[in-house]
Amino acid sequence: MSNEQDRLGAETRLRALSHGGDFDGRADEHDQPDWEDTLGGRIERARLASGLSQAQVARRLGVRSATMSAWESDRSEPRANRLVMLAGLLGVSPVWLISGHGDGPLPDGALADPRQFQASLESLRDQTAAIGRQIDRLLSRLQ
Repeated sequence: MSNEQDRLGAETRLRALSHGGDFDGRADEHDQPDWEDTLGGRIERARLASGLSQAQVARRLGVRSATMSAWESDRSEPRANRLVMLAGLLGVSPVWLISGHGDGPLPDGALADPRQFQASLESLRDQTAAIGRQIDRLLSRLQ
């Protein structure tokens, strides 16, 4: 599959996903496309959300592009070690890839404003530091 075909297929799937329907635009009984309910569908969804092509992921994992294609189309499954590497590369949990439960890809637009995202992270860091200081004070009272 060429990069252009990969990109066009990805856009079609993302449009279908954003409209809550299958590739023909009709909503199914679960209001999510069938391709997403499988290990291969979740691998593809995470890859698309990461903005990487099959070839890029394959290269980083040390597998052939045909292997990635087979994983995404449910013709084969990655071994456990590759699954863990794949999850780390795509920023999802291995449990999510296997079962659909847990930490999946960030929703569309989650990183739309990097400044706001950075500000949120800095705020969380400051809150964590304040909690750490509070814990230290409480522990010192116990001693």
